[in-house]
Amino acid sequence: MAQRILNALKQITDKKDVDSLEMTLVITLFEYFDCKNVTLYQVIANQLEKKIILAADESGDFQVKLTSDLERNIEKKNKILEAESPFYFSILEPCMETSLIAPISSGKEIIGAFEIHRIKATSNPLDLSNIAIFTEIYQNYLAVLHASERDKLTHLYNRNTFEIKLSRLLIEQRLAAKDTANDQSIKNRRKYQNNDSAWLAIVDVDHFKKVNDNYGHVCGDEILLTLSNIMRSKFRRQDLLFRFGGEEFIIILAPTQFEQAQRIFDDFREQVERHTFPLVKKITISVGFTELNDQEYPMKIIEQADKALYYAKEHGRNQVINYHRLVNEGLVEHPKTAEGDIDIFE
Repeated sequence: MAQRILNALKQITDKKDVDSLEMTLVITLFEYFDCKNVTLYQVIANQLEKKIILAADESGDFQVKLTSDLERNIEKKNKILEAESPFYFSILEPCMETSLIAPISSGKEIIGAFEIHRIKATSNPLDLSNIAIFTEIYQNYLAVLHASERDKLTHLYNRNTFEIKLSRLLIEQRLAAKDTANDQSIKNRRKYQNNDSAWLAIVDVDHFKKVNDNYGHVCGDEILLTLSNIMRSKFRRQDLLFRFGGEEFIIILAPTQFEQAQRIFDDFREQVERHTFPLVKKITISVGFTELNDQEYPMKIIEQADKALYYAKEHGRNQVINYHRLVNEGLVEHPKTAEGDIDIFE
């Protein structure tokens, strides 16, 4: 038994990013405790959101579903948010159906939970001490990975994490477009039809060098920190926010129509312009954005957004420019990509 736990924990702690860690945890719990299904929750703004659901199908194989559905059971939600240790949520006789939930905490704050659900008794009983071991190891390793994925000043995702997540998003888009048999894939594919796309934007602080030169780097850091807080308040939980380096930020906007994406970025730009910053009072930003197209190289997507950003800064700053509009209006040339030639970050 001890060796089996050690092998399971080795699989979990062998991962180098949070997404892989979460998936490995769910699969490990599913196999170790002979589960019917396992659900990983995360807590966002006092809401309990399902993030990963792994369930056995009729053949005994498991199916993974990535989701952002909210938990509708108020009693379950409240118990998780108030829990201090693993607990049974339901025990149904005579089929011995059991559901055990273990909260995941960071300090004194509940940040998520995992729920393991078994439909009958097995040779491997649900031992609360084993659950506690998995939970504690996961919590500690999650804190380490969170620190490695985040920019130290703003606590947004850092550049290395951006490369990993961008590659993963493009791969998911590609797989969703090919897999017509899976209902979830069909649902995902529809997001990218009818002008619904994910969007990548590069944000640059206008005249930031002058701020550092005139007011010092401490003031500059305070401006970057304030800007990151505005970003968090403005964008949705499914959008991804990164500090790319220096005064540049990247936003990956979850699938939406072009007009709404343009409006979201413009609203953000206007909110920054209205804000009163320390010492300098007024700061503006320029934004260049492009479609997140899985048929393009990742670096080409960044280059497209960068070209739009460069155009914005060269033509007055404090504006949002879309790369594809520049192409359509003949202001920049869109290079052709060889068919089937797709690159990902190493």
